[in-house]
Amino acid sequence: MTPIHDAYLSIVWHPLSWIFVGLTLTFFLIQSLTANSGTPPRTADDRLQGLAKSVGLGGLPPVLFLFVGLTWLVVALTLLFGLYRFIWMMVWQTAPTGNEELWAWRFGLAQIAALTTVLGAVIALPLTMARLLLTRRQTETSEQGHITDRINTAVEGLGAEKEFNRIGRPITIWSGESRTTTHLVDNYKDWQLPPRSVEKKRYREKTEMPDGELFVGLHIEIEIWPAERTVIQWQGQPPAIEETEYFGEYGDWKVFTETSPNLEVRIGAIYALERIAQDSDRDHVQIMEILCAYIRQNAPAPQTDDWPRLEIKESEDNGPLDADWKERRDAFNEAQENAKAGLKLREDIQVALTVLGRRRPEQRLLEARAGEAGEDTELVFDLPCPDYDGPEDSHDPAALDTYLKTLGDWKRTLLGYEGYRLDLRNADLRGADLSGLNLNGAKLTGTFLQGADLWGARLQEAEIREVRLQGADLEEVRLQGADLEEARLQGANLGLARLQGANLADARLQGAVFWSARLQGVDLAEARLQGAELRRAQLQGADLWSARLQGTNLAEAQLQGTELAGARFDAQTNLTAAALRGAAVRFVDCTEVPQIAEHLEDMYGDGSVKPPEGVAWPGHWPGHVLEGVAVTEDGAKLGRFIYEWRKWQADPETYAPPDPPKEADEG
Repeated sequence: MTPIHDAYLSIVWHPLSWIFVGLTLTFFLIQSLTANSGTPPRTADDRLQGLAKSVGLGGLPPVLFLFVGLTWLVVALTLLFGLYRFIWMMVWQTAPTGNEELWAWRFGLAQIAALTTVLGAVIALPLTMARLLLTRRQTETSEQGHITDRINTAVEGLGAEKEFNRIGRPITIWSGESRTTTHLVDNYKDWQLPPRSVEKKRYREKTEMPDGELFVGLHIEIEIWPAERTVIQWQGQPPAIEETEYFGEYGDWKVFTETSPNLEVRIGAIYALERIAQDSDRDHVQIMEILCAYIRQNAPAPQTDDWPRLEIKESEDNGPLDADWKERRDAFNEAQENAKAGLKLREDIQVALTVLGRRRPEQRLLEARAGEAGEDTELVFDLPCPDYDGPEDSHDPAALDTYLKTLGDWKRTLLGYEGYRLDLRNADLRGADLSGLNLNGAKLTGTFLQGADLWGARLQEAEIREVRLQGADLEEVRLQGADLEEARLQGANLGLARLQGANLADARLQGAVFWSARLQGVDLAEARLQGAELRRAQLQGADLWSARLQGTNLAEAQLQGTELAGARFDAQTNLTAAALRGAAVRFVDCTEVPQIAEHLEDMYGDGSVKPPEGVAWPGHWPGHVLEGVAVTEDGAKLGRFIYEWRKWQADPETYAPPDPPKEADEG
């Protein structure tokens, strides 16, 4: 060989040359594999990620994938270089003549075989990984198809019914207010009874007709009903009718084939869906939607509300409770107990509710990240509601303001929730057992929950507007931040309940029990609390604007810093040992509320308040009505009354009430 030929071979077979060529080819290969004509340009990371997914390494970060890929490329090119070099040397090598040259030639062949084997394994690695990726995808597709089949089978089971035969006969019942008439009959053989009537008696008598003629003949007196209805009498079960009704016509006994929900199969289907939701994250929210829809469709809210009502007279809305209030309340409570005794939720509906309420934290996190929420969304409903740690025997306005701000921040965090919510709106869940279940954020607007057991249930930030909760057991329930506007809670038990920051505006709470409930910062504006039990309730910072508090038991209640503007009291409102330090009252007639006199020195008010008979305004109260707007030091605008109230709270010892307007002085 010539020196030029040797130099050429040294350049061609140099490892760096092969690596350079390989990297160049790899660059163009990546460019061709990740080209995306007609679509927006992608970044280098996106292209590397796409290439990584194609070889089954989509889980690796782009930088790590690039390092692994280059390492594989260097190893493959090095092996390829070595193989070609040995082959080239064997081709140009002269035939071996001696034993040493023969062994060297044989060793070279062995090296070529080894390099060929190793190079084949290295080159086959991406193909093997791609095949494994394809196998995994096929397995996942098969698994998803299996899960889909399981879901479809379970959904079919939700509609399972069973047939059974019963022996019965139709009976026509005449109904309505009956009346009695007398018919004058000339020819009895041709006379027939009118529809829905029975003959009471017959007699002969003389009767003067309207035209003056005298009728002498048969008189038949009948009873007739204006309407009718048909019922089925089952064998062995005598039908029941009202006192004013009458059994008219009896049909023949026959076999009736009826259908009813197959509860055993349906309950099994519900548990099957629960198991799928636990096994398949991607199907969890879909299964929750299926179960919620099943409850709504199989237990729709009734068209009419026949629950017992607590009679509140029109005069009691603004004025004192009448003398018969206690009798009406006791009768209402007794009627509720009787109504609750006959309640029983269908078993499959109860099982579905239990499944919804016992979702694990990781399942609820999937719901939080559904929809428009991001993958890094946290489960805000698990954030603990802040508790008020201010003094109970005195009023610290700064501590209360700080707490209300913290509570507001917590509530806004919950309001920002964008994930999936359980939808149980307009369902009939009377008598349901929801005790201890987690229904945070659930939609329950318009749901019937009378007589339900919600002891210890979690309903933070739930939508419970216009819900019916009369007679329900809500002891120790967590309703912080929940929207209960216009809810009906007459006679409900909310002892030890947590309702901080909840909205109970215009709620019907007559006779409800809030013993030791946590109600700091709650909105009770225009709430109807006549005769409610709020003993030892914690109401610091609550809004009781225009609340009806006639006959309410507020003994030992913590009402520091509450706003009682326009609230209605009467002589039966119990304020014994109530803490009203720092509270505000205006536009309230206290002339018939002598028990409030001992609290006025601890409260703030203005000339709109009518004090009890013979009681003067406290010295720190302005004698005129505070109106208009005031500007604080930081430039914020507040109503004049609120401004002066806050000013008094900050320093009650040195506070001086404002002078009346000049117009008032001149008058």
